[in-house]
Amino acid sequence: MFDSLYAQEPARKDNSEPWLLSYSDLITNLFVFFAFLLSISMINRHRLETITNYFREKPKYSLMDLKNQIDAIIKKNKLEDKISTAIGVEGLEIDFSHSLLFNSGESVLLPEAKPHISLFTEKLQSIDPRWQFVVEGHTDDIPIHTPLFPSNWELSAYRGMEFLNFLRSHGIHEERIQLRGHAHTKPKYIEKKENGEFSDAARTTNRRVTLKIY
Repeated sequence: MFDSLYAQEPARKDNSEPWLLSYSDLITNLFVFFAFLLSISMINRHRLETITNYFREKPKYSLMDLKNQIDAIIKKNKLEDKISTAIGVEGLEIDFSHSLLFNSGESVLLPEAKPHISLFTEKLQSIDPRWQFVVEGHTDDIPIHTPLFPSNWELSAYRGMEFLNFLRSHGIHEERIQLRGHAHTKPKYIEKKENGEFSDAARTTNRRVTLKIY
């Protein structure tokens, strides 16, 4: 009889161990999970507040409203042939003609270009701080090869940087600005002549700096 009782004890012990192991694993996993949540909340508190405020607050006006205001400035200063706007895939696009900004083959802003750009900087400073800027440099398809600009890639990037630096010096925070140099790869106007080359009008249009707001 006693032998049979002793024989049953190991069986009861074996049945209880899996339950204890599962419970222990559960407690450990819960501890790790809540520690992970705590670490995330501490690291991203500022980001969480930013996201919350983004959805809580409404923009003062839309990109279309801003486009209309920019268009009014362009019209008032008779710059329709030098500056144009459009609502694109990434947001509001403001195209500044190459002839307004630079001499051929150069990346230094013309002195007479700066007052024209300044017409817009005050407006850009006042827009919703959640909106960001992208400055894009564009060239035509005619190759360039100089010590400073081995190709159109360098030329487009330097022109974009020159424009970006002007915005920075006039109150646009650099954290809100990105820079892209596209060379001749994103033409705005693709009219071509019979020989397959871009027309003069197309090349003139494609040489530009684009300011995108999104």
